[in-house]
Amino acid sequence: MKVTKLRVEESLLAMVVTKMIIPRGSNHATLNECDLMEMYCIQNGVVVDWTYTICDHMMKAKRLIDFKLPYVVLISMFT
Repeated sequence: MKVTKLRVEESLLAMVVTKMIIPRGSNHATLNECDLMEMYCIQNGVVVDWTYTICDHMMKAKRLIDFKLPYVVLISMFT
């Protein structure tokens, strides 16, 4: 799904999801299934295990070349 087809609030939420919560290296304008599920949970108040979500993304970044690991600043703040 393209971000341009969303309302303003949904576009801002999509930006937060794709750049901060589940970041990726490029193509922030196209949402994948995982992005849409996170947006749905945030909009409808569904409880999300953020620790698992971030940990899963970090494990994918370790295994796959396409995944980026942008949590360095967040991790360094707590060490």
